[in-house]
Amino acid sequence: MEQLNEVISQKNTEGSKEVNLAAEGVDNFLSRMAVSKKVRKVDSGFRTELITKLISVRRVSKMTKGGRTLKLSVLVAVGDGSGNFGLGLGKGEDLKQAQDKAVADAKKNMISVKLKGTTIPREIFYKYKAAKLILKPAKRGTGIVAGSSVRLIAEVAGIRDMYSKILGSNNKVTNAYAMCNALKSLS
Repeated sequence: MEQLNEVISQKNTEGSKEVNLAAEGVDNFLSRMAVSKKVRKVDSGFRTELITKLISVRRVSKMTKGGRTLKLSVLVAVGDGSGNFGLGLGKGEDLKQAQDKAVADAKKNMISVKLKGTTIPREIFYKYKAAKLILKPAKRGTGIVAGSSVRLIAEVAGIRDMYSKILGSNNKVTNAYAMCNALKSLS
């Protein structure tokens, strides 16, 4: 019982905070601790766990005086599955470093999409560089009829039913940015 009356340190998002159990009461303290563990707050301000999908991994090189330096370039889509998503590009010496940078970049670039139930509200034709993208709403239960990067972005954004066609570019990165900008144009 003496331990309960002592001052304990509690870690929270602001840093360390001291709590006096005698003044606050054990029940209040324990109930507050239980609530704080249930809600997980993500860096970008969204209150759910983020879904991360790896879209593209490429080996890139730079010619220097000492020879070629090889790095990896990673494109990642991050979303909460309910209309919020982001796209991030990261480069690094190894895959883990590049992926961490890409996820941090994606969290910074989060945008929200207006959804009509489980689909997009209207048909979209969007052109980005060499990629032409057609997105159409679909009935509930249809699923995502799309290829590669468009499908992955739709999944993390929370779109469950949609038709899609990519014309022009076969580049996954260009198609991903086309999808991102097309969904941005909805809002």
